[in-house]
Amino acid sequence: MFGIYNKKTLLVFTAVLLTNVFTPSYASPYIPSLTINLGAGALGGSVSYGPYGGGFNSDVKTVPLPNGNSASDSITSTAPDGSYADANAIATYGFLHAYADAHRASASSSSLSSGYNIGDAQSQAHAESIDYFQSGVNNASYMETLNVTGSHSIDNPTLDGGVAAYALFNFNVYDITAGKTLASLSWTSTNLQPETLQTIQFTVPNATDVIQVDTYLQANAYVMSNEPSQYLTATSDYSHTLILNMDALTVGANTVGYSGYNYASPVPIPASLPLFSMAMAGLIGLMRRQPC
Repeated sequence: MFGIYNKKTLLVFTAVLLTNVFTPSYASPYIPSLTINLGAGALGGSVSYGPYGGGFNSDVKTVPLPNGNSASDSITSTAPDGSYADANAIATYGFLHAYADAHRASASSSSLSSGYNIGDAQSQAHAESIDYFQSGVNNASYMETLNVTGSHSIDNPTLDGGVAAYALFNFNVYDITAGKTLASLSWTSTNLQPETLQTIQFTVPNATDVIQVDTYLQANAYVMSNEPSQYLTATSDYSHTLILNMDALTVGANTVGYSGYNYASPVPIPASLPLFSMAMAGLIGLMRRQPC
C-alpha cells in the first residue's frame, strides 16, 4: 500500500507543477518576429579609370509567427579589382548570430595593376528578435543574462583609421500595457573586450501586462584605407552567438514567450542523478516484491 500511495502523491504533485506554468497564446498585434538586415558593398578603382565596383547589395528578411521559428540570410558584393564584402546572419528566439567581413584588394594583386587602387569594402549584418510574454504573477522579478561570444580582426589598424571591425547589441524590455521601459542594456565591442556577459534585473508589476523583449545584435566590418599597396581585410565574427536567458526570481512567474520559447536557463543535470535513479529503481523493485 505504501508504494501505491507514493505513486498517487507523485502524480498529483506533477500535475500541480504542470498547471502552474503560464503559457498564453499570442494574438495580434503582439506577434513575435525575427528580422535579418544585411548590407555589403565593394568598390574598386584606379587612377586611370576612376572608381567602379560591384555596388552595394542589401537584403531584409522578417519572419513573423506562425511562419517559422528561425530566419537566416547571406549576401556578398564583389568588385572587378578583387575587393569584396560578405554579410550573413541567423536569428532564432533566444539566439542571434551575425557575421561581417570586408576585403580590399591591393594595387599589385588586383586586375588594375596598371593603376592605383582606391577602392573600399564594407559590410554590416544584424539579427533581431522581438517576443512578448506575460508574467502570470504580480510583482514578478526576473534576471536577464546576455552572453555575447565572438571575435574581430583587422589588418594594419594604424592605416589612416580606415580599417575597423566591431560588434554591438541592444536589449530592451518594455511594458506595453503600462507604457514604460523595465530594462535596457547596450554594448559595443573593443579590441580589449570582443566578448561580454551582462545581467540585469527587472520587475513586472502586473500579472497580465504584455511585455515586449527586443534583442538586437550587429556585426560591422569596413576597409576604406587610401594605402594602395596592401591587401587589407576586416572581419567581425559573431556567428558564435548572442544567447539570451530570462530566469524568474519570483516563484511561479512565467518564462515562456508568445513564441513558445522558454527563456529560462537550462538546468544542469547533477552527476549523481544517474546513481540516484538506479537506487530509486532498485528500491521500487524491492517494495514491489514485499507483500502489502
